Amino acid sequence: MTHPEISTKKPRCQHISKIGARCHAEVQTGKSYCFFHDPGQKNKRAQVQKEVQKEVRKEVRKEARQEGGEARSREADTATMPPGLSAIPLETPSDVAKLLAETVNLFRCREIDLRAAKAIANMANLLLRSLKEAAQQEQLLSGVAGHLGKTPHFHLNGTDMTSSFNSEDTVPGAITVSPPFRANQEKEGK
Repeated sequence: MTHPEISTKKPRCQHISKIGARCHAEVQTGKSYCFFHDPGQKNKRAQVQKEVQKEVRKEVRKEARQEGGEARSREADTATMPPGLSAIPLETPSDVAKLLAETVNLFRCREIDLRAAKAIANMANLLLRSLKEAAQQEQLLSGVAGHLGKTPHFHLNGTDMTSSFNSEDTVPGAITVSPPFRANQEKEGK
């Protein structure tokens, strides 16, 4: 036995969309609208939406970091180096220049990849700096720079490091590093 005045249907949201469709969500207790369409819940909805978006962004970033880390580790495993590459002595700037020339040729022939070539070039640059500093310290310790009234000038070119003294400078023991030969030519207008 059913009573026609008592409805078994649950009340639905009263919101009508821009296209004229009615929302099918259940209403909140004692209200005519669902949570998403209730005008009184606008601020709370915005806060909940921000929290949800924040959590989604966290998850996306976490997954991206994991995938990026995995991709990078796979890249590290695939760095190409030719088999049987022997070690060469790197004691002078000319040895380093030979290494760089060999690296360029290996890269051009596609026997090593760009990542390996960049790593070798960066290490060669550090090695050249340390060779230059070591040569300067060696010359200072050996007393070459101890000439009164003369300032040493160190020149590092592709094959060797040389020093000369400028007798016009009168600062005892002062050290200056002059620019490379090519820069001096440009300054003189050659």
